[in-house]
Amino acid sequence: MLRPFKTTFALAAILTILASPTMALDINGNLIVEYRNREGGTGLIAGTQHDQFRLVQTTLRLTHDFTDYNRFGASITSGQGGAVAVTEGWAELGGLPYNGVLTLGRFYKPLAAPYQTVGLSYPALLFHTNPVLGAKVGMDFYPWRWEVGLVNNYDLSLTGTTISNSPAMARPIVVAGAGEHIKEVYSYLGWRDGGSWGSLDASAGFSYGSFNIRDRALFNTIAGFVPGSQNDRSDRYLYEFSADYTYGPYRVSGDYARSREGRFAMTVYNVTGGYRWGKYNFLVGYDHLTNNANVRLTSTPATWERDRVTYGINYEWHPNVTLALEYEDNREDITTVSAERRQAKDGIENDGLVFQINASF
Repeated sequence: MLRPFKTTFALAAILTILASPTMALDINGNLIVEYRNREGGTGLIAGTQHDQFRLVQTTLRLTHDFTDYNRFGASITSGQGGAVAVTEGWAELGGLPYNGVLTLGRFYKPLAAPYQTVGLSYPALLFHTNPVLGAKVGMDFYPWRWEVGLVNNYDLSLTGTTISNSPAMARPIVVAGAGEHIKEVYSYLGWRDGGSWGSLDASAGFSYGSFNIRDRALFNTIAGFVPGSQNDRSDRYLYEFSADYTYGPYRVSGDYARSREGRFAMTVYNVTGGYRWGKYNFLVGYDHLTNNANVRLTSTPATWERDRVTYGINYEWHPNVTLALEYEDNREDITTVSAERRQAKDGIENDGLVFQINASF
């Protein structure tokens, strides 16, 4: 998070660049505003307001090509409460074999979801909305593409990652006091092709990194975790698979992710189907999340599950403005050794309705 002086300095620097006659920049961005209402409980992202309008996100993104191979880019994002952060700041060096590119700085990993639009799957919300800092090399030799990186990730934080009373174990975008000392290596392999049968884009990825002392301290001090359960683990991993198939107006996509932070394991997946009719896009999606039994809700360890069915309609009001309406049908199960408690299935409603305006330029 930037302090006011740093924010002013960053904005002044951008204005200076824009005024330079020798610098031709590609400028784009977005503005997301929504109305959200939920009958009870909380959403996937903690702190979400209900029964009111809110400014979800504004982003200004700048890129510039120095040569046919070398580029730089930067993004400044403002979220809820007006907090401003530099979410991207990278330089690319191209010309490597197989259309390879070396990137240094702050960037998003593959399958990035930098914009908080409705309809994002659980895997995208938890693992693809945050940038990382480090170096990566990407290669593209059609139909294959490959990327490998060595990066720092953020400390675990409950800010923006709590689902009900069970942390979702993501490493969110820049938050106050967050460190960037989690060494992580990752690799993604993708394949895409198309023809009369439609088009398919599929990928698989794996990340492995350290689990530092601040993460262990977080686990062992917050309510809900078994004290000391994380101290004997020093590693973390994430592996995931995704596929996106389109045939004419029909589209089917899916994501699967399995993560472990210390001894806390979590599995999430999504399947979404869509049909496009003119400027309208109709969507139906199913998400599932479950953790292992290393969460203590009362006096015994417990597992926790969440299911979500979404029904959505997107309307392209203008090439740069999309209106989205989504209804969420949420179900939660909390199971302990001695008892099982079902939320929403036994009369505790937790469904939600979202109307969102997404404007881009």
